Amino acid sequence: MATEGVLSKRPVALAFIAALAFLPYINSFNNPFIWDDLHLILNNPGIQGGLKSVFKAFSPAMWGMMADEEAFQSFYRPTHTILSIIDYEIWGLNPLGYHLSNAILHVISTVLIFFFAEKIGFDGATSFLSSAVFAVHPVHTESVSFISARVDLLSSMFLLSSFLLYFASLGGSGDESGGGGGRKRALFYAASLLSLLFALLSKEMAITMPLLLAAYSLLMEERGGRGGRFKRVLPYFIVVSLYLLFRVFAVSSFMKLHTARTDTVTLLFTASTAVLDYVRLLVIPYPLKAYYTTVWHGSLDMKVVASFVLMASSLGFFIWLISSGRRKASFAFLWTFIALIPVLNIGSLGEFSMAERYLYIPSIGYSIFLASVIASFMRRNAVSFRVFQAFTAVLLIVFAFLTVERNRVWADEVTFYTAMARGAPDSPLPHANLAYALDRHGDTGEGIEEMKRSINYARANPILYNSLGSMYMKEKRFREAVEALNAAVELKPDYVTALNNLGISYAETGDLDRASLVFSRVLEIEPANRAALENMGRLQGMRRGKRTGRR
Repeated sequence: MATEGVLSKRPVALAFIAALAFLPYINSFNNPFIWDDLHLILNNPGIQGGLKSVFKAFSPAMWGMMADEEAFQSFYRPTHTILSIIDYEIWGLNPLGYHLSNAILHVISTVLIFFFAEKIGFDGATSFLSSAVFAVHPVHTESVSFISARVDLLSSMFLLSSFLLYFASLGGSGDESGGGGGRKRALFYAASLLSLLFALLSKEMAITMPLLLAAYSLLMEERGGRGGRFKRVLPYFIVVSLYLLFRVFAVSSFMKLHTARTDTVTLLFTASTAVLDYVRLLVIPYPLKAYYTTVWHGSLDMKVVASFVLMASSLGFFIWLISSGRRKASFAFLWTFIALIPVLNIGSLGEFSMAERYLYIPSIGYSIFLASVIASFMRRNAVSFRVFQAFTAVLLIVFAFLTVERNRVWADEVTFYTAMARGAPDSPLPHANLAYALDRHGDTGEGIEEMKRSINYARANPILYNSLGSMYMKEKRFREAVEALNAAVELKPDYVTALNNLGISYAETGDLDRASLVFSRVLEIEPANRAALENMGRLQGMRRGKRTGRR
């Protein structure tokens, strides 16, 4: 291809790729900690214990240094914590450093894709274009701009490294023989398995590595026969199997929090529609959203039918690619779908959900496949070359622009949660998050309105009613607080926090008898509850004319 003349020097190509991956994210460096960052980094003293805390990160109960957060314990991703500990040692709690780390990880994965595409047989220009598409794809903004999503970046880096080390263990590119001594190849092979382990310790997405490697082996490798290929791939399945056993038995909260919450048919239909949504996001990454509302599909509606048509067409296209000798492109195409398997919750480990960050690893295959298609058209003739060269330039510019714009959504938590609520207006979580953010930023009145919107979509959630009551108390609207807190207590009679708030609100409205009954109720549930004991004491003072109150 003619583009090779411009980028024929490897260092120039790699520098260009690195810049393309890094520059669109510069405007994210001043963004603050947001969402899970508050729990895993900002308000997490566990990462502030110095490098001696690194070993604790491998404890199933302490991987995120959040021993009291069962939801965090269910996800075992110690490399995230280790990187955060290192970042804290360098940057303290300055989010700029954490964003810089994410951007560097994105650059590394982008560069590794260049080498990976070359190793599976693509020429330099196609490999360059693969990395370029991946570098600026807007769907990656959540993985890079959202600090806690670095698990995707880490998993991708180790996964690609595992593949490249596997290729090195063969003594050359993946489909060539010879080269290197047996000991050297064995070391590369062992390093590949170790890299897979670190990919798994970064995020569960890496469980597809053995399937991806098996697909590569069947489609691309010829040496060693079927038995030899099986022996090379089998250890990767063993590593993943051991990891899954560890997750189930050592991470005790995993199975408790990740259980099937719908019937199998509904789950499969919903998973199929997720494939449709994910493919759309890869092909047309606009509009993007920070939160996707779960919509269960229990029957053959139009979207389910469309998803089945997509998958059937994709299967037919994959078969055509193989039959026409386009095995490299077929592997890249297949990668996209295999890498989606963990986020479809087939089986189902957990409530179904989808997020743009889940596309970081699947997009590797898509980027390489798209680059191979563009390159094939560019090779046809001079006119086709100029047309697709212009198309590629426009595509990269548009993608880079969308990435820069998308980074602005993460500028502050009010902006972020406002965008989240707009993208999922019928879901309670975005409105609740926005309400908390508004309250933290001093706009409690508007926070109350958002919390009401959240409750409209989750009327059986006592936590939301308690939060609404607390905001009313902050605004000294105690009669409205009583109404909200009574709703919380009706839903959860032993909700001690809501009961204490209710007692205070009754006292502030002058109803000291009801306040006393509520605090007594708290002490029946928790006899040593310090807040209730102190509030009972203050209540006695109020009976004597003192008007102080404290939770």
